[in-house]
Amino acid sequence: MSPEDPPVNPVAHDRARRSVVSAIADDPGDGRSLLQQVTRAAARSMSMAGCAVHMVSRDGESGVATSTNPLSALLADVSFTTGDGPAFEALRLRRPVLVSDLVRH
Repeated sequence: MSPEDPPVNPVAHDRARRSVVSAIADDPGDGRSLLQQVTRAAARSMSMAGCAVHMVSRDGESGVATSTNPLSALLADVSFTTGDGPAFEALRLRRPVLVSDLVRH
């Protein structure tokens, strides 16, 4: 965790965990649907304006797997196209990176 990372709020963390577990329990069996539900639950529980999941394969192929809205998908795609943004730190650290203000980042 870098000094710019927002502190982890244990209440929000627990709320997010419960939302994700609930989304998994409600999955109709389609993996893509499950990923969409988890993404929406995470964004909702952490009061985020949007969320996107950009996946990278072992051979370097990548793309936006799901997002809560078109703007989040576009921002994730632009981030990988330009090579700039918190997603690269997340890949390097192999953990989620939360950024409270992407304009400042």
